[in-house]
Amino acid sequence: MLDLARNMDGIKDEDREAYIKYGNIVLTMAVISILLTAPTGAILINTLGVKWLSDDSVEGGESNDLEAVKDAAAKDIDEDEKAKT
Repeated sequence: MLDLARNMDGIKDEDREAYIKYGNIVLTMAVISILLTAPTGAILINTLGVKWLSDDSVEGGESNDLEAVKDAAAKDIDEDEKAKT
């Protein structure tokens, strides 16, 4: 953005100075926002991630919900096979 403002043809020097000033402000605000939000996000992920994310797995590494889905699918398959015969 600053290179574009510096290299523009057909604009007055006063306007060029203003564009460079605005570009510096935008660049500064972008850097400040990254410096503030990146550590804040990392801290929140580390602290709240443990609370919000839970491991519902049982022995064998499979979740209870997955076991229920597998049981229901096996039951449906058995019923379909019985209906065919």
